[in-house]
Amino acid sequence: MFAKDFIYTSFITVKTSTTLKEAKELMNEWKVSHLPIVNNDILLGILNEDDLIGISDENTQLGNVELSTPIVSVQSDSHIFDILQFMGQYKLSICPVTAHNMQYIGSIIGVDFLHCLSPFMSLNNPGGTIILEIKPVDYTMAQIASIIESNDAHILATFIHADAEKNQLYVFIKIDKMDIAPIIQTFNRYDYIVYASYQEEEFYEELYRNYEFLMRFLNI
Repeated sequence: MFAKDFIYTSFITVKTSTTLKEAKELMNEWKVSHLPIVNNDILLGILNEDDLIGISDENTQLGNVELSTPIVSVQSDSHIFDILQFMGQYKLSICPVTAHNMQYIGSIIGVDFLHCLSPFMSLNNPGGTIILEIKPVDYTMAQIASIIESNDAHILATFIHADAEKNQLYVFIKIDKMDIAPIIQTFNRYDYIVYASYQEEEFYEELYRNYEFLMRFLNI
């Protein structure tokens, strides 16, 4: 799957002449924290809601606002993994898609993108989620799988995020069992650190309330 499969060609854009007040209203309406700035079908920038902090005059035009996000985009033939990495790197709630010379085509909306991807990441399957915090030297997927299977459960999906500053791995594990308390107890007996755990509904609420929650673990 590629960017062209997820583009919202009708997603709202703003111009350099758009006022802060208008931009805030559009962000609230679309429930996003970023908006593409497009003049004459050319992507000129990405507005971050944080860029508006401290500006008291709501009639200020966006062309006079200092933008914190680089002018970045993906191409229509970009792979979904590249899109995930891109959105995670720049912490974007939307992803502009452009042709050559930054000609704007449309945008990918982060939350909708996750909804489309959830079947491929086993997020739609019933079960719980466990996140382990592990030193890289202690990481062994074979032992993790053995612990889970010893509790009559199986791994549906895994993602790993490496935190170089802390020298830690965060291992996201989706399990095909709702009652994950015994599995957590077993991990504790083996001196694993359970960073977080979620029942199915709790995980969905966290995931779709905070798009960056998934981005922390999709370090592809």
